[in-house]
Amino acid sequence: MPCTTSGYASCPGSQWFNRDKLKRPAVPLLRFLGDAETVTGSRFVVDTPHARILADCGLFQGLKALRLWNWEPFPLAPASIDAILLTHAHLDHMGYVPVLSRVGFRGQIFAAVGTRDLCGIVLPDSGHLQEEDAAYANRKGFSKHAPALPLYTAKEARQVVERFTGVPFDLPVEVAPGLRATFRRAGCEDKRWIAEMKQPYNRATSASFLQLPRLPFHCYTDPMIWCMTEMTACPDT
Repeated sequence: MPCTTSGYASCPGSQWFNRDKLKRPAVPLLRFLGDAETVTGSRFVVDTPHARILADCGLFQGLKALRLWNWEPFPLAPASIDAILLTHAHLDHMGYVPVLSRVGFRGQIFAAVGTRDLCGIVLPDSGHLQEEDAAYANRKGFSKHAPALPLYTAKEARQVVERFTGVPFDLPVEVAPGLRATFRRAGCEDKRWIAEMKQPYNRATSASFLQLPRLPFHCYTDPMIWCMTEMTACPDT
């Protein structure tokens, strides 16, 4: 059923999701739900034998054909996601969080302290602008929807920001059962970070992802980080 305050429809069956029946992979798997074949909508899904993590939860932006993807049901049951990790406060990396929260995501949201603070400004502003755009479309009558509705509202954005957990740099934090992440500074942009995801059963270091020691997101200025990195997942940009 569509939300009464916005135009996004809930994912079919999300209210009946049973976490106990979720099939976990035998080894960690990485999937791209966005930022593929385009440069927005960053969403990486990390499935482990014990948890499901969403790294970034961004809006698709640009051409209308891309923006319409924001209105499509999320391809996974939102309630199946244990936690969200946010790299930085750009809408194409965190602007979809209010939608996912409304349609069933109940896990924790982790971000660097600066990223959390910026999201507290950017997300409500995004909701406000979407409300204004919908109101303008209704006044001018150029939308095929009656009425035109925002993807989410400023109120919904403020509510979800209250659930953010700010994490200091270089401090390992358990983000889900059997999975820790460390937020580290990246040199390409202030408040942007990489996350090193670690699993306890690595054959060499007690830290693995896809049998690899570490998985960084985005670039990092310290070359030493790459000495223990065998795989990198990053956006097209």
